[in-house]
Amino acid sequence: MTATSDPTSTGKLLGRTIGARYRIEELIGGGAMGDVYRAKHVGLGTDVAVKIMRPSVADDSKFKERFYREAKAASRFVHANSVRVMDFGQEDDGLVYLIMEYLRGRDLLAILQDEWPLSDERIVDILSAIDAKIAAER
Repeated sequence: MTATSDPTSTGKLLGRTIGARYRIEELIGGGAMGDVYRAKHVGLGTDVAVKIMRPSVADDSKFKERFYREAKAASRFVHANSVRVMDFGQEDDGLVYLIMEYLRGRDLLAILQDEWPLSDERIVDILSAIDAKIAAER
């Protein structure tokens, strides 16, 4: 896919409505597998986070199957230390997306960059939260 035909290029996604109800408003992060946007649920007016899979990843049928299976499992999981998955799907042009609750705040990398070196108490707090999430998933 060329950059001009890539449905995930940022310029083409801003303002686009996906899943017939989520309007993409802002790029907020990205990684190897895709980008994350802040979007607005058009009916409710609430913010959500939308993860858009890169076409190179989304075209892999095994990955897509695993992605959907994990999205379904994650949508049933509710825990204070975990972002809630609310929806997922694929658009007609192949765009694969995951809708999650939108949380304002800092991610772990930002905390490490801003607060390094961390106090022993802060490290224990962070690791306890991670451990609680992992234990709840078992």
